[in-house]
Amino acid sequence: MFFAALLFFLLIPAIIYLVNRWKVPVWIQGAALFLFALAIRIVWIYNVPTVPISDFELLYNASTDWVRGDFSFVKTPYFDMWSYQLGYVWFQSLLMRLFGTGYEAIKIFNCIFSSLTVLTGYLTAKKLFGPNCALMTGILIASDITLVTMTSVLTNQHIALLLFYIGLYIIACTKNKIGYRIAAGAVIAFGNIMRPLGIVVLAAIVLYDLFFAERQEIGHKMLFHNGFWFRTKKFARTKLVLVVCFLAAYVVVGFAVNRGFIASGVTDKPLGNKDPLWKFVSGLNYETKGQYSQKDIETVSRTGTFEERQNLEKEIIKQRLQETHKLPGLFKDKFYIMWVNKNYTVNWSVHPTEEGKDTFFGGQSKERLHKITLYADKAVYTVGLVFALAGALLLLITGNENEKGATLYMIFILLYIGAHLFIEIQPRYRMCVLPGIYVIASKGLHALGSFSKIDQTWRW
Repeated sequence: MFFAALLFFLLIPAIIYLVNRWKVPVWIQGAALFLFALAIRIVWIYNVPTVPISDFELLYNASTDWVRGDFSFVKTPYFDMWSYQLGYVWFQSLLMRLFGTGYEAIKIFNCIFSSLTVLTGYLTAKKLFGPNCALMTGILIASDITLVTMTSVLTNQHIALLLFYIGLYIIACTKNKIGYRIAAGAVIAFGNIMRPLGIVVLAAIVLYDLFFAERQEIGHKMLFHNGFWFRTKKFARTKLVLVVCFLAAYVVVGFAVNRGFIASGVTDKPLGNKDPLWKFVSGLNYETKGQYSQKDIETVSRTGTFEERQNLEKEIIKQRLQETHKLPGLFKDKFYIMWVNKNYTVNWSVHPTEEGKDTFFGGQSKERLHKITLYADKAVYTVGLVFALAGALLLLITGNENEKGATLYMIFILLYIGAHLFIEIQPRYRMCVLPGIYVIASKGLHALGSFSKIDQTWRW
């Protein structure tokens, strides 16, 4: 792993040096990154025929039922409890109507969404730090093993990730105008419909807008059509107009989609999480170190009514929070599993494969492939973290006005890490902040260039 990380560490500056020496146009760099990311992902899904298991299998089967017009699955305990999954089920069913009910089309679209996320990260870093840092960000996101291997898994993470980072880009890299805030709110709302992480993104954006975003003079606007003029300049300086417009767009889009599902007869209630306390019950389990607990689910499932289940979950959470002497150890273990340990997310791709498919890429066994991907992922992730930690420190010390948008990504990452100290964790949840980490890492690359007297032109 050390030598792989060292090779990757040296490879990135070499690529950037050659790109600048040959004066490759920026649009070609972006297109090349997209095609490179797409190619390695396509190669993966065709060499590792992953089949859906667990929740992914439930979502796939529900999508096929949707295509047939059978909506009985909506009344099952799973979808009754977590109806927010219907958004992604609808999306998968749409792909099935167009391309058939096999796995291939969904996996190919996963590859496209993941590659577009690479391009979004590239454009973000380019806007914040310049083209050299953008290239480094694109290479890291494109090469991250988890983001590659999960494309063969029928998960809602890929499309949600793309939408969230488009929304973050609009906030961090465009002017503080009402139109942009409305667009960002709408995009993030659609991302939340695919995967309900919008609350963390919302919190990050609101904090950024109120305390870090550049003030924008909106000027005189007619707020009402009754002949009265209202000066909004002073109000705009408080940034509340932008925040309100952003939140309003988010709420309106979410409301419209929910009404659409109800009006279509698919469901009789808004999409949502009927049992949000479960994530805290599992996340505060000292025995499983905050990971899924079969014992806990059996305990709360023995209750007679939903109200009894909620009361029991509240009691369990209260009891575990009162054991304050155990909390620091729990937080340490959860942090290690989520952000330090090898990312065993590759298990979702390598092990549940088609029956009889036991060798890959010209003869690699499952065990060998699993080991290779684990260590390769650790190598890329480690290099990204080295740059990201340096980049974050430099942004706090020497960040200029043009780089202020990077603060949004740091806030988002910190809120996401903080939330997972209390709620259930899985290594695959790390995916959500990887592009943000690599964007911050590009600032570290800029520092390396400056230290080496390379600067923006990278003349060695």
